[in-house]
Amino acid sequence: MRRPYLTASGLTVGIFIARAIGAPALSDPTGAPLPASLHLHFPFLNILLAPAFDIWDGVSMLGMHQLVAFFIWSAVGVLLWRVGRQLLRRPARLSVRSLLAEVAIVSGGVIALLSFGLVGLVWHRPMVTIAGVPAGRIAVDLHTHTNVSHDVQGTLMRGFDAEAARRWHRRAGFDAFFITDHNRIDGIPAGGGPPDATPALCPGEEVSAADQHVVLLGNTTLVDNHDYGDSLPGILRLFRDAAPRFGAIAIASIPEYDAHHFHDLAKFADAGVLGFEIVNGAPKANELTLAHRDSVMALARARDLVLLGVSDSHGWGATVEGWTLVRPAAERVPGRAVGSAPTAPASSGAGASDGLSSFPPVCGEILAALRSGYDATQIAARHRLRPDAWWPRWLTPIAVVWEGWRAIGLWQAVGWILWIWGIALIVARRAVTLPDGRP
Repeated sequence: MRRPYLTASGLTVGIFIARAIGAPALSDPTGAPLPASLHLHFPFLNILLAPAFDIWDGVSMLGMHQLVAFFIWSAVGVLLWRVGRQLLRRPARLSVRSLLAEVAIVSGGVIALLSFGLVGLVWHRPMVTIAGVPAGRIAVDLHTHTNVSHDVQGTLMRGFDAEAARRWHRRAGFDAFFITDHNRIDGIPAGGGPPDATPALCPGEEVSAADQHVVLLGNTTLVDNHDYGDSLPGILRLFRDAAPRFGAIAIASIPEYDAHHFHDLAKFADAGVLGFEIVNGAPKANELTLAHRDSVMALARARDLVLLGVSDSHGWGATVEGWTLVRPAAERVPGRAVGSAPTAPASSGAGASDGLSSFPPVCGEILAALRSGYDATQIAARHRLRPDAWWPRWLTPIAVVWEGWRAIGLWQAVGWILWIWGIALIVARRAVTLPDGRP
């Protein structure tokens, strides 16, 4: 940074321009207006360390290809910066010693970049929280995992049990969450744990049916996924069995339906799927394009199916990409107050209904609402860099920052500007202390 004040001025102007052509921090993918009171709350540490926290959040919401591109092109940027610095020096002074020094600096920069990513991945830092959820709406996560899932066991998140998942969801502002481990339900505490614990914990399972993952919500008996392993026929049979056999509702998960069954979604609806995820925090799921998402939304409207935003959390990081707001069925039944136990739907299996009765009443309310169809849910999704955005892949590091700036609030912008100018002042002071006046 040879001209720190000029660089800082340019970045500051960039923040003002990004905010001037900004994007809403929260929006509903269907285009419906969100409740006026709904907003994001940023913890103090998030404001204090705005550049780090905002980049962690932005990177966490990337698609898989963009995620790889972010780190590759950031590392290339470090290399080009050092090469360019050498080429601009007058006169050029390249020696073995200086070359080794440059290699060490570039290597250190790449290590620092990877360390930054690792910290964001493993630190359960203060989280951006949904706030202002109006009365009569429930902020719920309908797809999340614990350490009994095979892809959590043996990782750095191996301690992420049901209570750790509860704490994670509490920090994000959820009222309830469903644990949906892969082909297992033994990570769910009996009755959802302590009765007064918040947020409410509800049962479910993510069933691996051939090349499609089906999220079952409300089942309290284990589903043998081997019964549904014969590709498309097995998947359709699971949709048909979900309610009568397991007392559950079936949701099609991404990225599997997008990657393997996008042209079978009408068959999913015919077989009894209750809805589709269209926002999912997993990097592979974030590859869903706007065109495919809009097609799924059109099908859901036509068939009166619910649309969901889920975290698909496996314990990594501390970023929520979207919250599903559920309007309890009680809201639409005169004479019954929200919070009272709903009548079990006729399609529920008796045994599964009895098992669910030991969980918090809100679990039954959510399931009853989801069974009522399309209008039962609304998604509050954060602004992010989409996989089909106009940004070329090699500009992903800049795009993450820019799209983040477009959605930041006033205090986040202040945090960014203070860091930008603080670093510029330090660099400028260091420059004047060097013998040749160079930074």
